[in-house]
Amino acid sequence: MKHIENKSVKGIYTILHDMVISFQFPPGSKISETSVAESLGVSRTPVRQALQELVTQKLLVKRPSKGFFSRKIEKEEIFALYEIRECIEMKAVELAAKRASDEELQGLYKLWYEGSKLPETTPTEILHKRDRDFHMYIADISNNQQIVELLQNINDRIYFVRWIDMTDRAHKTQREHKEIARLLLERRGEEAARVMQKHINKRMEDII
Repeated sequence: MKHIENKSVKGIYTILHDMVISFQFPPGSKISETSVAESLGVSRTPVRQALQELVTQKLLVKRPSKGFFSRKIEKEEIFALYEIRECIEMKAVELAAKRASDEELQGLYKLWYEGSKLPETTPTEILHKRDRDFHMYIADISNNQQIVELLQNINDRIYFVRWIDMTDRAHKTQREHKEIARLLLERRGEEAARVMQKHINKRMEDII
């Protein structure tokens, strides 16, 4: 764990958030406030505050009198989150087709195009980020802040699972992203939403 330069709660939260969603704390393991504080060179108080915020976002679990624990990877939870993601992203696509500017839709297509040019040797982490960026871009141009916040939380909770899935689906993902971007450029929102639904359902089936 790297020593933190910005000792604000926000800075501590950012580091712990990234560690938690990527399961750098083993699933189901206890997280020691003292050890984390010592590793970051800060007091326990801001660490506890940051951990509590992660509990609020359902990224950690807090057990009475026992402390903070990393989440376990539960099939039922992942399945439920993908069902919610499907509903949210389909609606985001429909709204984007109606509300986004031409420039914003062109930006989405450009985002896909740049990702499609990445070589096969591209690290999984970069492919994963490109995938997340594409989906979050659509949420952003839906002009519904609640969709953006809900999708961000879901993405954090399924981060590790999507990272694993991206290791052998990058090429197919790019084809599906292209179709969604093309349909949105033509403002064919209902068709784009159906493609998005199939895209997410296939990912869910492969993961489960």
